[in-house]
Amino acid sequence: MDTYNLQLKIKSAFDPKAKAPHVLIEMTKKEYKRHSKNIIHVEGLSFCDKTKQVIYSNISYGSNINSNQSFVHSEGSKVTTRHVHINKIKKRIIIIVANKEECVAVLPSLIISSSINNTAPSGKVIIMACVLDNTKPSTQSWTYDDYPSIKSCKPNILSSSNHHGSVGYYASFGNKGSFNKSVTTSIGQYVTKKNKDEEKQLTITENATNYEHRVASVIDSSVQCLSIILPNIQSLISPVVDTAFEIQKKVGDINLQPLPSSKNGCWQTSICINAQTNQFHNENDCTYTLISIPYQTYFSRPSKKDRYHFIFKLSNTELIHLNFIPGVSFIFSGLFLTHRQNKNNNNTLSNDVFYNIASYGNKRLFNHLRKSINKK
Repeated sequence: MDTYNLQLKIKSAFDPKAKAPHVLIEMTKKEYKRHSKNIIHVEGLSFCDKTKQVIYSNISYGSNINSNQSFVHSEGSKVTTRHVHINKIKKRIIIIVANKEECVAVLPSLIISSSINNTAPSGKVIIMACVLDNTKPSTQSWTYDDYPSIKSCKPNILSSSNHHGSVGYYASFGNKGSFNKSVTTSIGQYVTKKNKDEEKQLTITENATNYEHRVASVIDSSVQCLSIILPNIQSLISPVVDTAFEIQKKVGDINLQPLPSSKNGCWQTSICINAQTNQFHNENDCTYTLISIPYQTYFSRPSKKDRYHFIFKLSNTELIHLNFIPGVSFIFSGLFLTHRQNKNNNNTLSNDVFYNIASYGNKRLFNHLRKSINKK
């Protein structure tokens, strides 16, 4: 689908009674053939009413996928997984695809996009794409000292929510759905901490702005790396929110604010510190989720036993995990991949500080965007 028709399709999702949209990228036949050895293909999609999880009955691995049976420690027990070694894979690329027709059958409102003019669609949609860039960036590395500095200027958004058993410190920037009744729009922004002292407040605001730009720098690098697989990826991570911003220009201000990372499709960002999600889950996001692992002092420590990693539950018996190593970036569909973030050994006594950067657009944000647009 070309950009113009994609935008028209997305605009219709802002009609008051339309279904919440989800957008996936379909590969062309040429793209699928080029990357076939680096593809994990899942099919036989089913939705479990009891667990509310999406799983697949058939999983096949391309010949370049370097993996071995392994296990991770989780909540005091061992969980058997297949460890996929991104650093040992040719091209350092992993793509997970599903059958378009199966995804549409589960979600008839699914919108299909493409990274290039898709004259020969493959019928395979991308539900995860991962790259590893081993080139150490010139940007500032993240250190232990950043943690107290972040805490001094940004509140932990987990203090007011329970997201599938998530723990850690999440400092967020950008746009969110808001229930503030004192304004005419239901779009708000994540706040900085407040102090009655004007000089201290100025320092807090400056620190928050500095971290927002550092996050944007990590995202810029990640999107640039992902563009090796997916040209125009910056327009495909979050076309729903991108379209809402274009609608805002015509209907009037709904308080959807651009960020330093908006040009790369990221209208909300988070610094996730020592983050874990204890429950496997899916979520009806309107965007892909982007996760990136920046260079940081955590990786220079002598002990490696407390690794963080990301687990995808492909079936009831087939789990794969990616170790979080510096330079890893990936996007994935939170709707079509059951997932969670885990810390090996679950060592709560460790003084380590681990950072990953994330961006997503959830269903709540979309609902508030639609509500605000339709008030105009």
